[in-house]
Amino acid sequence: MTVQTTPGRDVTGDVSHLLCRSCGGSAGSVFYERSQVPVHNSLVCRSRQDATAVPRGDLRLSVCTACGFVQNSAFDPSLVEYADDYEDTQANSQQFLAFVEDVAHHLDEIYNLAGRQVVEIGCGSGDFLSLLCGRTLARGTGYDPALRAGAITPDDRVRFVRSAYPPASGHPPAELIVCRHTLEHVPDVAGFVEMVAEANAPVFFEVPDTGRILDEGAFWDVYYEHCSYFTASSLQDLFTRKGFSVTGLRSGYDDQYLLLDATSGGSATRRRSGEAIANSEAADAAARCGEFTEKVRARIDSWNEYLEGVVDRGEKAVLWGGGSKAVSFLASVDHPEAIDCVVDINPAKWDAFLPGTGHRIVAPSELDDLPPSTVILMNPVYTQEITEDLHKRGLSPTVLGL
Repeated sequence: MTVQTTPGRDVTGDVSHLLCRSCGGSAGSVFYERSQVPVHNSLVCRSRQDATAVPRGDLRLSVCTACGFVQNSAFDPSLVEYADDYEDTQANSQQFLAFVEDVAHHLDEIYNLAGRQVVEIGCGSGDFLSLLCGRTLARGTGYDPALRAGAITPDDRVRFVRSAYPPASGHPPAELIVCRHTLEHVPDVAGFVEMVAEANAPVFFEVPDTGRILDEGAFWDVYYEHCSYFTASSLQDLFTRKGFSVTGLRSGYDDQYLLLDATSGGSATRRRSGEAIANSEAADAAARCGEFTEKVRARIDSWNEYLEGVVDRGEKAVLWGGGSKAVSFLASVDHPEAIDCVVDINPAKWDAFLPGTGHRIVAPSELDDLPPSTVILMNPVYTQEITEDLHKRGLSPTVLGL
């Protein structure tokens, strides 16, 4: 008997009855499964007990052969709650700040934002919208139901609303809509993009690049909060399908992200629900998904062998980066006990514990008292930044990147 508790969600292992949440075609076949993973990766847990007791859910990734969209067909939105103790800012890194400065410059070049009204959907801590308006003299309104009171410095150019978008009053005036790292958290991506199209404004969206995840076998970039995964072609297909004209689509941040610019009013290019995109890219995405599991198995086997050696030799290894990648990495390997602690430069995470395994998160300064033999970088894009920090501390461990 088929059991289905929410639309587009599978609890049986059989996804043949489900629809793609992007194009409305078949959800396709499952190519990657993991059971009982932490549903939140960016919670700030103040005790090890709280960290190991976080709610858990299943990953069951399926790929649509019509559009190439990947979804977690076992995703249960009732398990996910973005509360005040959710902390995912990367604004403490100079490397990341340089990237968002480039994004702000890109948007200003296209839209000449001085004096214009910008709306950001899923503004998080408000860092990007504040930077964008400060650099371009735009005016901005950020919406986020998990906005933390007191987390944002008041600014006469920017205001923040603790609410989902759009608010009950309807779409606010906007001359540009920005949505960064939110769409991957949305189950009904088709409905969401259709809703945004109603604002009749140009948009900028930024999401993780699933093409890179598939090609690298990057299992550490697959986690429960991300229920929707896009390659470049499936992202463009969704926006075209919903009446946008895609004016720019590129990769960024060492090919980790997809950055899309689009304007409304492209209704002539709409396609019917379930109609295949007119190229071979959806089939290519499906083929890459088919290869993903073997790549993941090889990577996990390699890390298991390495971490087992760390334990056997009595060495001290640490992870650098106490975010989603660390949670997923440690939940996937056989020897999480090989890791002494997790280092992060975000003060909000210091002396907290990593969701799932309960590893303690420490400031970089604590490495002075417990010099590690190995530092494993959760994101190699920060290699230079982290290596320089280690050298300044007089430390010379082996540095490995995922």
